[in-house]
Amino acid sequence: MTITVGGHAVILDRSGAAVLPSDRLVLFNRLPLAGPQRELFPEAGPEARIRGDLVRLAGEHDLSSALLLGERAPGNPEDLEAFLKDLRVASIWIGADEATLPEGAQSVGCYALNGLPIGLRLADQPSVSGGWTPGDTTRRCFLWDGARLLLPDLNSLQTDLPPGWPGRSTAYWLTAGGVVEAAFETVPASLR
Repeated sequence: MTITVGGHAVILDRSGAAVLPSDRLVLFNRLPLAGPQRELFPEAGPEARIRGDLVRLAGEHDLSSALLLGERAPGNPEDLEAFLKDLRVASIWIGADEATLPEGAQSVGCYALNGLPIGLRLADQPSVSGGWTPGDTTRRCFLWDGARLLLPDLNSLQTDLPPGWPGRSTAYWLTAGGVVEAAFETVPASLR
């Protein structure tokens, strides 16, 4: 599924990644942290899925850079950077605490792409923003209000939307078969 954000075509991938094909970029919000399942199921856990998605997306879109949004780097950032380097994809960390990054890696607060800001918890319109958790307690989605695109949180299902997010917007739900568009309505806290 492709939408246009700030004049840029953005492909919403079933993996939760957003791809800007004309800029050869892939964006991920809050990659899964390493956990005990990595040791138990190294070929089936979230990190293995992300690596498979990166290989697929790099092949489909000739990616040059991966924008990795999140307050902390995932559990093994050195492994991720080496993996991306093998794919010939540069890693750009956005919003990460530099103490969690590999030695020598840096994080930027916001990435500006020809008038389109990409960062954590942005209020700019238009923008692509990570750091939020759109969706519900059972599934993840991209959320779009016509100007701002919220990326799915790949590490949590605890819903967290920006203050003042419109009561009605468009959700792009992640499913095994692809991305499914549907209306999204927020319920005021007073009615929950």
